[in-house]
Amino acid sequence: VLFFVYRLAFRPQHLKSPEFYSHKKAKIQKIKKKFFPPPYPNGWIKLTSTADVATGNVKSISALGREFVAFRGKDGKVGVLDAYCPHLGAHLGQGGKVTSEGTLECPFHKWTFRPDGKTDKIPYCRTEVPDRARTKAYHVREHLGMVYVWFDAEEREPEWELEYHKDVADTNKFYYVTMRQMEFDQHVLEMHLNGQDYYHFQTLHRPLPLPFLEKFLFGFHELKARFNTDKGSPAPPHIFFFNEKMLKVFLFGMISIVPDFILRSIDTNVTFEGPCIVHFSVKTVFGEMRMIKNLMPVEPFHQYVEARWWAEKTVPRWMAFIMATVAGKALEQDRQVWENKIYHHKPMLVAGDGPFPAFKKFYMQFYSESSNKICEDELAW
Repeated sequence: VLFFVYRLAFRPQHLKSPEFYSHKKAKIQKIKKKFFPPPYPNGWIKLTSTADVATGNVKSISALGREFVAFRGKDGKVGVLDAYCPHLGAHLGQGGKVTSEGTLECPFHKWTFRPDGKTDKIPYCRTEVPDRARTKAYHVREHLGMVYVWFDAEEREPEWELEYHKDVADTNKFYYVTMRQMEFDQHVLEMHLNGQDYYHFQTLHRPLPLPFLEKFLFGFHELKARFNTDKGSPAPPHIFFFNEKMLKVFLFGMISIVPDFILRSIDTNVTFEGPCIVHFSVKTVFGEMRMIKNLMPVEPFHQYVEARWWAEKTVPRWMAFIMATVAGKALEQDRQVWENKIYHHKPMLVAGDGPFPAFKKFYMQFYSESSNKICEDELAW
């Protein structure tokens, strides 16, 4: 026994080397920023939700290299302002409150601001409130329970309006299903770029993202992207489309188990609206399901992703919930690659790759001269 204890206590050890790599390290962040375009593109960005700005509530938001506050004015419209009071810099969302007049009151000296940024009252001012007493206000659109702001590095007016999937507000035809929230340590363009990478659907997305079944069931996909530059496309410049069909489902990668007519009855169409909004339409024999996915760049390589689902009333609720779960798991299949990759402005492409040059032309339109200046303090972009 003593000999056994002796051998156990003094046995040779063979240890694995420690892992020093992490995509969150400042060194890796600096490497990545050399390759990617600026982190905050111009366009409509979903900042908060209708539920967050119920009457009387003030919502603080940190995103896009800036600090915002959102509140609902007396007229029922949402205002989004710069978070810091132009007087002496107090944060309007930390201790600030909405007054009975529907203005936002600064916690420091009780200045009040309208949703358009104009100062309404200054309690100790001996003259009329000067016109210069105002703070920055953003263009706001409230859409299907979501609050969007127009973000533009040059402070230009909105170049388009939110148009897609407004019909899901028709409660006679659609019902609201659920919402999924996720966060990714990646650049904002990755999810849009994903739609051009046809072949990765046969690798990362080959396992069907179904709970408990992804180790046994594998799919074969057919994909096609369509840009506004394509011949005959009626789409405006800020839109492109993507279609995905499942051609086969294999058990253990060998045995086809789903009849073709069932697979042909499922059609997935994706509409990319600007740099941060993605609309999904999934048509089945039971009816149509819709999803709106919003990306909010919190930091240069940190995205808050929110997906809201609706379905036609003919679609069973259990089916809609399964689809929402599957879509979330499909995003997880990309996570490891997204969070650790760089971006090549001139990738080494071969025959069979997707339309990456067309995508680059599409996405780069959302940057302007000042885009690379917004985050200079964050990563010295």
